[in-house]
Amino acid sequence: LKKQSSLIILYHISVKKASILGNLEATFIIFLPSFCRVHSFPYLAAATREALRLLEDNDKGFVLMVEGSLIDGMGHANDAIAQQGEMRDFMEAMEVAVEYANNTPGTLVVVTGDHETGGLSIVSCDANFCLSEQGVEYRWTTGGHSGTMLPIYLYGCGAEQINGIMENSELGAKLKGLLSLR
Repeated sequence: LKKQSSLIILYHISVKKASILGNLEATFIIFLPSFCRVHSFPYLAAATREALRLLEDNDKGFVLMVEGSLIDGMGHANDAIAQQGEMRDFMEAMEVAVEYANNTPGTLVVVTGDHETGGLSIVSCDANFCLSEQGVEYRWTTGGHSGTMLPIYLYGCGAEQINGIMENSELGAKLKGLLSLR
């Protein structure tokens, strides 16, 4: 990554409380996801798009962190249906970031999380799991965090330089190295 590079980090971590997710401009206020989910507003993709619009003219490049915080909350609640909705919103934000990277040389998109929550397993409702009509069932092992390893997905400039199994703290050091930060 060069001086004018952009790093977009999509990261789902937990947040204890928030009344407004973003106030990017006086005319662009994004409210809590529960409001947006009820009104079918893709809040995270819209916030990502607007943040990129506001940051892209920076001559020095930028780092943007986009967070899908309710993914974690739905894992704690063991609510698979709501978690799927949050994951769809997160995926839409990822698509915005990848589109930006495709059109903006020097951009790296990183997608990861800080931990897995809930220990979700998806199992067949019948011993013969090959039959689609048997359905699936969601089973949770905990309402807390599990020890499941998380993937790190990288796309764009420099992605090939970070790979393998690592502690999450190593990722930050490797990203700083790509950006030549100390």
